[in-house]
Amino acid sequence: MVRMILSILEYLNWPMRLMIVLPLFIAFMVVTIRMVRIMIQPMQRVQVKVLEKKGETPKVFATFEMPDGTEKELQLVDPRIYRTLKKDDTGVLIYKELKNSKDHRHRRFSDFEKDPNLDDQNLHATPPLISDEPRTNKVTAILIVIVTPIIIVAGLIALTLTVVVPSIQLTNRPEQSEQVEVIGKRIYQSSDNGKVWSTYIVAFRFPDGSVKELSVGTNSSRINSNRDDHNSIYDSINQGDTGILIYKEIEKIEEKYKNEDLRYDGRQFIGFEKDP
Repeated sequence: MVRMILSILEYLNWPMRLMIVLPLFIAFMVVTIRMVRIMIQPMQRVQVKVLEKKGETPKVFATFEMPDGTEKELQLVDPRIYRTLKKDDTGVLIYKELKNSKDHRHRRFSDFEKDPNLDDQNLHATPPLISDEPRTNKVTAILIVIVTPIIIVAGLIALTLTVVVPSIQLTNRPEQSEQVEVIGKRIYQSSDNGKVWSTYIVAFRFPDGSVKELSVGTNSSRINSNRDDHNSIYDSINQGDTGILIYKEIEKIEEKYKNEDLRYDGRQFIGFEKDP
């Protein structure tokens, strides 16, 4: 997922990037503030009856009948509770909610303690119990609201410096053409969000004896997939081939990438014209 977002952002100008990132940031902050508001509410213990359960893992919900006859839906955080919960089960629901909450987004499920001996008469005769458990400290909640955006902004800045800035630098660099010889090939693999990403790297020797690696492409496949991924450019280049390499390279690449094994990130492969 992260790689996909980065690949999209790389080809967009700054106004378009802001149009994508800013709404995501605002939506995240809205959810965070709502979560913090729920955290500072007192824990409630209520005798209830299960009316319905629905959904698929990991988003599963249950509807409970409250002592006053109203119904409340909560998202269950533990799928094991969802599996053991049955319609018409009775017991004690432990949860938090915002005042005048309208749906499950304003409530947080904590636990459900079954009580098979609880009947409808006792259910409606028992008022909700506000727990004496201490609420989440408001100072802590405020710190969460303040620190979270700082962390996000810092992450965006780091992302910009490590990914976006090098791509801009490459865009502004001139194309270079050199007579080279292919002296090696390798595939670098990394996993992310259930996928394996393969980066196809070719090493070229230049007339002055220096060696530079360039990525000629990437592919992705699901972990444990039987699909055998290939890259046509990578497969067409063989060790010992000679020809003209056309590429771009960021300025002062040695200072930005101390390790040659990582410098392919600072180069852009454009083409390789084999000698006849």
